[in-house]
Amino acid sequence: MYDLGGGIFDVSIIDINNGVIEEFAAAGNNHLGGDDFDSCLVDYFIMKLKGK
Repeated sequence: MYDLGGGIFDVSIIDINNGVIEEFAAAGNNHLGGDDFDSCLVDYFIMKLKGK
């Protein structure tokens, strides 16, 4: 599972079996996600629109 909200990019490995959710691992990077992620997307699309 990926989570890009709240200013942190989180990744979790989960297993869902017979209605039971089990988390195997989780990690996050507080330099990605939130405003940082939004800024990267905007910069990328501006670059593409300018033809670079």
